[in-house]
Amino acid sequence: MRQLILLLFITTYLHVNAQQGFVILRKHNQTIQTYFPTSYIRFQLSNKQWIEGRIKRIKEDSLFIDQMAIRQIANYFGLPTIDTVRFGLFKIHLNEIYALPKTADGLSFLTNGTLLQIGSAGYIGLNVINGIGKNEPVFSVENSTRLGIAAGIFALGTLLHRAHKDTYILGKKYQLYSSNHIVKP
Repeated sequence: MRQLILLLFITTYLHVNAQQGFVILRKHNQTIQTYFPTSYIRFQLSNKQWIEGRIKRIKEDSLFIDQMAIRQIANYFGLPTIDTVRFGLFKIHLNEIYALPKTADGLSFLTNGTLLQIGSAGYIGLNVINGIGKNEPVFSVENSTRLGIAAGIFALGTLLHRAHKDTYILGKKYQLYSSNHIVKP
């Protein structure tokens, strides 16, 4: 009989621990990111303040975050070291979250216009230096069309760079769901 009661308590304990909440970031019906307790999260509040930390607990539509800052500092020898500062437990309702940062992929410079800006600025600089070295006028008829095209490509890269968003702003397109219901329409 004791073994049966012990088995009942163990299965109840395992069942209770297995039912933890989670939060999902979705774009329409596509899941972008899932957050569980012990996940590290960084988000922007509706007052534009950034908060980061480890999720301690998810209860219905609230997050309990162990707020912290992880920074790289120099140690006694001048070498880079990771330092963690904890600010304490922070409770936040999911409706107060304004935006979440996009995950940084290594090839984002191809789509955000940085490559176009670097390439055209390098071409303009090299063209000007070569023109000065050969004692040719920089804005000759032949050269001014090349410089105009390079300036246009630089302007296109600048437009792409300004249009590139590095956060998911919650609203109609991006939504946060808790374990059982939608939080942010």
